[in-house]
Amino acid sequence: MKIYKYLLSAVLGLALCTSISAQTSYDFGVKGGVSVNMMPGTTALPFDEFEPNIGFQGGLFSTFYLSDNIISQVEFLYARKGVRTVNHTPEAIGSSKDIYARHIHYLQLPLLIGWDSLGGTSLRVVTGPEFGYCLGNHIRTSYGDKKETHFEDEDFFLNKFNLAWAAQATYFFNAALGIDVKFDYGITRTFKESTGDNGRNAGLQ
Repeated sequence: MKIYKYLLSAVLGLALCTSISAQTSYDFGVKGGVSVNMMPGTTALPFDEFEPNIGFQGGLFSTFYLSDNIISQVEFLYARKGVRTVNHTPEAIGSSKDIYARHIHYLQLPLLIGWDSLGGTSLRVVTGPEFGYCLGNHIRTSYGDKKETHFEDEDFFLNKFNLAWAAQATYFFNAALGIDVKFDYGITRTFKESTGDNGRNAGLQ
């Protein structure tokens, strides 16, 4: 059953995007969708079993046509990333599992380059660095029937700036509407070196 849950989470990672042609040399649009996030390498968590952390992302993008098929794409996005761990043998009576989830909020600036097949329906594949700025974070816990949400001082634990590498594929049904899937993986640590945690953001969006 667990593999089906992860497959469903991957499907939710697909994002819709709409594009508006401004000239023949560039276009721009809006995009948004659900994301599936993990944090490989992290250790400073109360439980050992990980589950996908469901977040979301959305914002603006602009595409520049450098030649017939070569493009560059700049995006400005809000993204909620994070990590979720569970304990399936809780001490609380009547609880199926304990949950600890950290949600981290970013502004992101992906600078991408790639290939576009052009035409009425087109396939676009791009890759490049993704720069992130941490806006803050909050933690949600569930221990039995006790549920809490609290905010932490992100300057104490989290690196303010985040660098990742992204790869994205987009299929446009027509000139205005498409669907894309993007995977990004952190190059820099999510937490400050002083915490001793080597976790890096990773997500399917």
